[in-house]
Amino acid sequence: MADAPDLSVVKQVQQHIWSEGDFAMVGTMFQGVSENLCEAVDVWPGQRVLDVACGSGNTTIAAGRRFADCVGVDYVPALLERARERAAAERLEIEFREGDAEALPFPDASFDVVLSTFGAMFAPDQRRTAAELLRVCRSGGRIGMGNWTPEGFVGQMFAIVAKHAPPPVKLDPPPLWGTEARLRELFDGGVSALEVHERVGTMRFHTPEDWLQYFRTWFGPTKVAFARVGSEGEVVLGQLRAAGCIALEREQAEAGAEVGGSGCMHRVHVPYDSGAARILPDAISARAGRGARGPAPASPGAGRARWRCGRRGGRAARCRAAARRAGRARCPPCRRGR
Repeated sequence: MADAPDLSVVKQVQQHIWSEGDFAMVGTMFQGVSENLCEAVDVWPGQRVLDVACGSGNTTIAAGRRFADCVGVDYVPALLERARERAAAERLEIEFREGDAEALPFPDASFDVVLSTFGAMFAPDQRRTAAELLRVCRSGGRIGMGNWTPEGFVGQMFAIVAKHAPPPVKLDPPPLWGTEARLRELFDGGVSALEVHERVGTMRFHTPEDWLQYFRTWFGPTKVAFARVGSEGEVVLGQLRAAGCIALEREQAEAGAEVGGSGCMHRVHVPYDSGAARILPDAISARAGRGARGPAPASPGAGRARWRCGRRGGRAARCRAAARRAGRARCPPCRRGR
């Protein structure tokens, strides 16, 4: 039997790759994905939210705009610094910490909502990463992810890059996270419900050459791949450009637009899966090795004397106000009666 690969070496390589270029320049193109994910998972004010592999903070900031109590974690210090700069510019109080998606530096059941947008999917050990997402999410909480699909444009791009600049050891391809079958396999028995919806994002560039140059300059994986292949780089460039042209021509043909021409805006639709999982209390208890956090949610009018959020930082007044605005008898963020 072959020895298990040393994933610590893989992580060191990954940290170097994601430190190259400036992923913030690429990530901001998909800020809308983070906003849509927060809406799909229904982030509420006062909820404790974790953004795993947060990069430059797209999803953490999106949750912060909804007045959630947010923490972003990533293992690339430069990206965390960019995230802090962006949060400060919006005057959002968000904590950003250095950490590994496979060993999150938080106790069990620490968060109401756990999110990741095109981040946790790149951790080398997929099963361990999924287990960590489950571990830090409280019983009855929610996990939401945005993952690239294997068949989409970005999935094709990663396949081409991996062909010419393979990782140091053979790993499960990250875009597998963008399939319902893989998500059900990874979260099997750990969630009470799993919803997967394919969404489409859009990248807009003047020409395919502009797109490729942008990614060669700012996107670490593409930049490092071209550096690795050396003189063979022209082959990679041709394949990536061809993939871009095919996608561009398909989109413009569907829109009835003329392909090419100076000053013509080209666009590529990039499919990704947006999945939301609700946590099964018994499964969380088993995985965490301890009892479920707190009593089960009560029905409206159960007559509880205190609001759940009021036990974390004195947010009872905020919970009551949220319930009044929603016209409900329960605190919407934590779904608990008073």
